[in-house]
Amino acid sequence: MEQKNSFRIRPTILLLFLIFWGFLLLSYSIEDTLYLKNSLPYVVDFFVFTLISVSVYGIGFLIYRILKLDCPTKMEEIVYCCAFGIGLTAYLILGVGLLGLLYKKVFYLIFILLTVFLAPYIYKNRSVFLKRKKENVSSSKFDRYWNLILCSILFFLFANSFINALAPVTDYDSMVDHYGLPNIFIQEHRICYLPENVLSAYPLTMEMLFTLGSLLRGYEVSNLIQYGVSVLFLLSIFIFTRRYFDHQTALLTSVLLFSTPLIVHTFSRPGADMGLALFNCLGLFSLITWFEARKDRWLISSAIFTGFALGTKYTALFFCLGLLGLMLFGRLLLGNHKQKKNFSKVCIFFLVSIAVASPWYIKNWITTGNPLFPAFYNIFGGDDYSYAMALRHLKDAHHPEISLSSIKDFVIIPYRLFADPYLYGVPIGPFFIFFWPFMLLLRKGHTIIKYLIIFVFAYFTLWAFSFQQTRYMISAIGASAILGGFVFEELRRARERCLCYFSVFFIIMVMTCNICIFLSRSRIALDPFPVVFGVVSKSDYLKKYLSIAYGNRFYDFKALYNKQNVQNEYGDVFTVFEYANQNLKSTDKILFLGETMHAYLKKKYVCNSAFNKNILIHMLHNKISDEKILERLSSMGITHILFNVDELKRLNIQGYSYQLSANDIKHLKEFLYKRTFVEFRNGNVLLLKLNTLSGLSMRH
Repeated sequence: MEQKNSFRIRPTILLLFLIFWGFLLLSYSIEDTLYLKNSLPYVVDFFVFTLISVSVYGIGFLIYRILKLDCPTKMEEIVYCCAFGIGLTAYLILGVGLLGLLYKKVFYLIFILLTVFLAPYIYKNRSVFLKRKKENVSSSKFDRYWNLILCSILFFLFANSFINALAPVTDYDSMVDHYGLPNIFIQEHRICYLPENVLSAYPLTMEMLFTLGSLLRGYEVSNLIQYGVSVLFLLSIFIFTRRYFDHQTALLTSVLLFSTPLIVHTFSRPGADMGLALFNCLGLFSLITWFEARKDRWLISSAIFTGFALGTKYTALFFCLGLLGLMLFGRLLLGNHKQKKNFSKVCIFFLVSIAVASPWYIKNWITTGNPLFPAFYNIFGGDDYSYAMALRHLKDAHHPEISLSSIKDFVIIPYRLFADPYLYGVPIGPFFIFFWPFMLLLRKGHTIIKYLIIFVFAYFTLWAFSFQQTRYMISAIGASAILGGFVFEELRRARERCLCYFSVFFIIMVMTCNICIFLSRSRIALDPFPVVFGVVSKSDYLKKYLSIAYGNRFYDFKALYNKQNVQNEYGDVFTVFEYANQNLKSTDKILFLGETMHAYLKKKYVCNSAFNKNILIHMLHNKISDEKILERLSSMGITHILFNVDELKRLNIQGYSYQLSANDIKHLKEFLYKRTFVEFRNGNVLLLKLNTLSGLSMRH
């Protein structure tokens, strides 16, 4: 009699058991390195992130079904649904925030209701996924080894970026803007324009998601949201390439794009750039699909994503104009159509795009009087600002200052991007320069390639004559990666063996160069591994890397890097934040002076950006008496001043809003000496308490 197996164990279940047991063994056997308790916060973070992701997908799936899009693969449908959901969720948070209902319980209730409402609908329509198209994937031994190499590189980049995403954020822009603004919104329980921070008038689609993550759990969830959006951007490139070419070209394109220093640097770094790139690429791909399928639903999809992009960042205007160039000239050159009908489609496209983006611009119009505040200040004006500050803001966005006085200057930009890679910001690597000559050798018939070329050229031209920073051209880099992946995969498959060897050798050299640049520029230099695995506490990590001497304040303090114990000599702002969070009363309020990073402060405060005037400096400059100043500060509820001496010097030297004359500095010293005393200090970062008694002064 045949004996039956008593256990019903599938290989997948066995693998999960092995992973779980291995984790337990590591947790309890490696002393002072890994503990089970260190992983518990990550479990909660992932649970909250999963709850948000499911709700985002559900919202997007509803829009996907309304538009009746017909994606050929399940992965493509998931990307589109998630992208739709991201934009709509951001508007949901904006609406709730404008009503003053930014409370944790409110959003948990909203997501529970969304899950209950959408889950049956998603389950009912689970069969809408179409079968994947069949692909003729080569099974040669060389192709298998080649794909293994590419997948290994992808795994390394994903793993490293994921570790970076789990580490506490320390970069300047996140502390001031991307996490700083959500910190204020959460404290105020509402989303509003902040007169002391012009950045609050920007379109803030990504910041709304960071607000949600920080509200429900903390910045760790916001980091995961940033990472998830970046993964969706990379997947959008992969699915488009696979749809119109094949799987191997899509894999090569993904590796070439992900290994680009700019992309891998931005991948897990909180900001709006990857969200903007996601919306831009899906808008472009939807438009090209409309060209090919001639179904207006794809035109509406492209318009919606363009509207989301315009609601994410002002620089999305480049993308919008790039699509306009593609719509007007691409079809004129490559397709047969009726000009009058095409013009009507263009009008519909832009009306839908403007309608989707309009909430942000209407909010600005109501709060500042300028729908594009602070841009076009000379035309629309704007409250609590000045033309000089608007020009300084534009100058900073245009950094580095590179003039285009002739056609020659425009033509040699690609050479400059290669010869002086740091001139335009974070490098993009050499790959995007060398594949273009091969485009001239393409045979006729590659319509998709020609669409992408027209878009990249239009986008690059707009970029070259505007801000000229590499992070503003991520969308064009994504499209260029598809072109490059196609070119070098065609070379690798060529009958001539020398072309195949050249393609493989060149790709390996480029990716090696890119990875070396990435390792020297990424957050891995900040050593996130110890803090992620619990060897170093989050507090100690932030105290070390939020010191002004560790380069979070641009490049003025590079000379300080080699000094020993610089964090003790110059101080770190996080130590002062810790003291304030633990010791100040709930009724206390802090005015920032010099310091502009504020994301980790949990007490009430007023912090101006580097592009806004400081309240105290402004009053001293206007020669207002000490008594009047104290009266004004008291009416605002301000009880303390957080003064970062070194940061005030830096902002003054670099020409930001702290334009202090010798008299201003003298008056500031006199006021602080007479009207404040030091409650706590760490190096040159001081927490001062306001006091009207002359006997208590700053010298104490």
